[in-house]
Amino acid sequence: MNIPSIKVVVLASLNKVIFYEARGLNIIGKPTQIELDIKYHSRNEKREGYFHKRSVQGAFFDPHTSSRDLEHDNCAREIIKHLEARLAATHYDELVILLEPKLLGCVKQHLKSSVKKMARFIAKDLVNEHDAERVRQIAFA
Repeated sequence: MNIPSIKVVVLASLNKVIFYEARGLNIIGKPTQIELDIKYHSRNEKREGYFHKRSVQGAFFDPHTSSRDLEHDNCAREIIKHLEARLAATHYDELVILLEPKLLGCVKQHLKSSVKKMARFIAKDLVNEHDAERVRQIAFA
């Protein structure tokens, strides 16, 4: 008898993470939603563009990392913390991660290599429309 593999599907945005469990190609149970406690960075950044050139005297000393990049980085670390706690509690055969492209890059950057080997990454933002059937179609296509 062939036993279907147990999988976890992760959806996330900057303020929440949603975990789905699946057996084979079917999502089982209700999704688990966790609100993230992210510290938002606010600082005055000089605008670049056609009319706003960075030609003022102190432009060289401005921070080169935007506050949005810092938020993505902090969010990726929080997602990984929750994901690793879940993986430590339960054995999963496969991991499917559905994130927006920028956040997916940050998560890939901080993820351990052992977890990367069992993960499949899909760059799609489905947090606001997280219907189980839609998640199943995209995650297991």
